[in-house]
Amino acid sequence: MAVIELTVKQIQNLGLWSKVCEYKGWDEYIVNEGRISDDELVKFDDEFKKDEELILTRRDLIKLCEKSIVEEYKWHMGDSSGYQMNIGKLWALLKANCEFHIVDIDEKFINIKVTFSALIGCITEQFKLPKDEYLDQLNGDDWQS
Repeated sequence: MAVIELTVKQIQNLGLWSKVCEYKGWDEYIVNEGRISDDELVKFDDEFKKDEELILTRRDLIKLCEKSIVEEYKWHMGDSSGYQMNIGKLWALLKANCEFHIVDIDEKFINIKVTFSALIGCITEQFKLPKDEYLDQLNGDDWQS
């Protein structure tokens, strides 16, 4: 099961405030009344639904990973290869059903922490995945340019 953690402001920006309030059993006006702040983190699991689809599901993130791969001739930065390899690693960890946690969502990126087993024990790594809308704006161009 995935844990999603977003600030109240991020939830509002995604247009999900009413759905989250309904899911949590909260009054929609708790921000206006000062009972919760814009920067407070809200946690919920992947059972949360938006229009009968899970929001930011593992499948959605895997599809975003696949869409984020840019052909080599389009790379603009010296480290574009590193970013592409990190997307590949994130894709593999998500496909392997490793636990993931959404840390932050901004205008262009989703920041995700993934925990997985290794010889030295559990490891948690953070990844930066471009949002679908941002990739659409770039029309297949390097998102690290």
